[in-house]
Amino acid sequence: MGILGGLGLAIPGLSWVALLVIFAISSIGYNLTNVVYDAFLVDVTTEDRMDEISATGFAWGYIGSLIPFFIGIIPYGLTLFGFLPEEFARYAISIAFVISLAWWYIYSQPLLKDVEQQYSIDQVENSLGLSLRRLGKTFKEIRSYKYIFIFLIAYLLYIDVVNSVIRLATNIGSDLFIPATTMLGVIILVQVIAFPSAIIYGRITKAVGGKKMIFYGIFIYAIGVYVVSQIGADTQYLMWVVGALIGTAQGGIQSVSRSYFAKMVPIEKANDFFGFFSVFGRFGGIFSPFLIAFFSTRMAGGINDAVLLLLIPLVIASFLLLFVKGQRVSAVPE
Repeated sequence: MGILGGLGLAIPGLSWVALLVIFAISSIGYNLTNVVYDAFLVDVTTEDRMDEISATGFAWGYIGSLIPFFIGIIPYGLTLFGFLPEEFARYAISIAFVISLAWWYIYSQPLLKDVEQQYSIDQVENSLGLSLRRLGKTFKEIRSYKYIFIFLIAYLLYIDVVNSVIRLATNIGSDLFIPATTMLGVIILVQVIAFPSAIIYGRITKAVGGKKMIFYGIFIYAIGVYVVSQIGADTQYLMWVVGALIGTAQGGIQSVSRSYFAKMVPIEKANDFFGFFSVFGRFGGIFSPFLIAFFSTRMAGGINDAVLLLLIPLVIASFLLLFVKGQRVSAVPE
C-alpha cells in the first residue's frame, strides 16, 4: 500500500487534490507497516537486549536512509549544475521517489521471508472483526494498565516536541532566507550524528535504565528549543548547533521509548498496544506547530519567542514520567 502510494506521488503533473489523496494512501500503508514492525521487537530479542536492539535498528535506519537519498539526488544535481536540461528537474524528483521505494521494498524482504512472529493470536475467520473487537476491549481496559497509559500521555507530549524542533528550526531558517543547501546540510548532519549516538544511547541505557535516558533526551531537547529561539540574522550558525544537538538525542530517545514501552506491555498483546503507541507517535508533531503558529503572531519576538512554549509539554511529560513504573504487566483475563 505504501509502495503503490509512493509510485503515485512520483507521477509528475498531478493536481494537488490527487496528490493529497495519494499521499494519504501512502501514509496509511507506511504507518500500518510501522505498527507491526515496532511490535516485532518482542519477537526478535530478549528483554535484557531490547534497548540495544531497538537503538541499533534506529541507528542503521538513520545512516541507511542517506544512501537512497544521495543516489536519488544525483539526477536533480545534474539539472541544478546544468548537465541536464532544466525541465528535467521534475522528472529527477520522480526518479528519487522510485529509488527510495525500491530501496524500501528490497530491504523489507529479509524480514518478510526470514522472521517469524513468536507472540501472536491464531488466524481465524473474520480476523479483521476479531482484531477490532480486541482493540476495543484493550482500550476499555486501559485503566487497568495505568502506568502504560500515563507513559503514552507523556510520550505524546515529548515526542511532539521531538518531531517538531528540527522542522521549526528550518522554518525559521526559511524566514531568514538561509540557503536551502545549508538547511539540507543540517538535516544530513542530524542523520549522520544520530547513527553512532543511537547506538551509544542503547548501551548506556542498559547500564542506567530507560527512564533516565528518556529524561536525558528531554533535557537535550529543552536545550535545543532554547537554541532554536536564538536563531536570527546574525546567529545563523546556530542552525548547525541545533542539528548537532538533535542528532545526539533524536534516535536515542525514539529507540529507548520503543524498548521501554515494549518492556511494559503484556507480551501476548504487543500488537494491540503498539497500535496505540504508533497512533500517539504519529500525532506527535501536530500540536507544537499549531501552538507555534497561533502564538507567533501574538508575541513580540514572533516565532523565536513562541518556540519557547515547547518547554511546557517537555516539563509536563517529565512530571508524568515520575509516576511511571517500567515493569511488564499481565494482560487482563479474557
